[in-house]
Amino acid sequence: MMEKALIVARKEIAENLKSVRYWAIIGLFILLYIASAYAIGFAVRGFGGLAIGGRARTVLQLSNQVVNALTYIAPLLGIALGFGAIAAEREKGTIRLVLARPIYRDDLINGKLIAAVALIVLAIALSTALAVPLAVAMQNVNVTSEDFTRLALLVLPATLLALAFYALSLFASVNAGRSSHALVVSLVLWIFFTFSSYR
Repeated sequence: MMEKALIVARKEIAENLKSVRYWAIIGLFILLYIASAYAIGFAVRGFGGLAIGGRARTVLQLSNQVVNALTYIAPLLGIALGFGAIAAEREKGTIRLVLARPIYRDDLINGKLIAAVALIVLAIALSTALAVPLAVAMQNVNVTSEDFTRLALLVLPATLLALAFYALSLFASVNAGRSSHALVVSLVLWIFFTFSSYR
């Protein structure tokens, strides 16, 4: 049974790696990182550079900005992968072709979940690996291996957050008649959960 789920997962991964939407989200991650680093650097220069303990404060600011960027964008990554996972295939009629083969509905869902985990980890890890060194260079701050480790550890909660929203959007995709309806429901949930925490 797992073999059939892996077949579905490979298909999903291959399709998304060719998708402009997937790479656009990775690009958005990188742009947010760089914009955050530029904002921190501007603030630091405005106060006359780094004072005593400034390196620690700047690294902390950079970590906070990474968290903020991931908090907003990681859920959107999950939504982008999930809202059309079932509904879009239902609209195209391809889901009938898939289920007509000896593949059960559970295999289809499990395969899409496996693919989502791989694609989310790749997107967050790749964008972080590319953007954080650029952000550090823009800050002109010596960052230790321990600092890099702390920043890298932020990938794990971001991945879990993206997966949580993927699960929500996948549920919406399964139950919605159209992918556009699933997208609207997913975005409403994202807005509710993201901005209600600031009250």
